Amino acid sequence: MKRTVTALALIASMSAFAAPAAFAMGEELTMLELAVDRVFDKVGVEAPVTGLTVAQLALIKSAVAEGGTNDDVKRRIEAIIANN
Repeated sequence: MKRTVTALALIASMSAFAAPAAFAMGEELTMLELAVDRVFDKVGVEAPVTGLTVAQLALIKSAVAEGGTNDDVKRRIEAIIANN
């Protein structure tokens, strides 16, 4: 009985720490999606940001950081989306 109570207390405390971390991660993902959406608007990419994976979003941010003309960035982004 004592082990059960201890285990339940441990699980409850672990979930209390996991909830804020999950919220923060979701918030960061939303911020990344918004940033990529702005880039899509700027360079003329017609694709939904919400369907992209986190890896694709990160690659797109890297493609933007490489610089170049809007057409260059657009081609790199379209290649990333095509190679999902």
